[in-house]
Amino acid sequence: MPNESIRYLRLVSEIKLEWSKIKTLQDKLDFTLSQSLPEFVLASTVGKIIHDFYTGIENIFEKIARETGEGVPTGESWHKELLIAMSLDIETVRQHVINNELASELDEYRRFRHVFRNIYGDELNWDDMKHLADKMPEILKQLEESIKEFCRFLKMVAE
Repeated sequence: MPNESIRYLRLVSEIKLEWSKIKTLQDKLDFTLSQSLPEFVLASTVGKIIHDFYTGIENIFEKIARETGEGVPTGESWHKELLIAMSLDIETVRQHVINNELASELDEYRRFRHVFRNIYGDELNWDDMKHLADKMPEILKQLEESIKEFCRFLKMVAE
């Protein structure tokens, strides 16, 4: 089996491992939302879950960018560039990982993660982030389909 085939099959395994971690976040979110918590505790806890959600997604995107040879963007806006890159078909390299609509939805989570990392927990506003928690199940569903499709592509290329 050529090295590229092994690399792509390993990438599929790495994506599946990271995805299994991301999926557990929905249960954590559901549990947190079912509790009667003070708003600052709710915002901090849900904020951390949303932060971890996007971080896990970005970990997958970084692995894809590295292993397909396109490389991870550099510079100040590399997080946004990586997200955009995942919505592109790159001829002779790979198909898109996510569509433009999903990239746009995920960009809101990326921006939230940036805010979360740069403010104190008590500065989080539950009303400003509630919609991200509410949308997370649907985003997970769409992303899972996209990830499965991309893994099918990788397996096909590896054959």
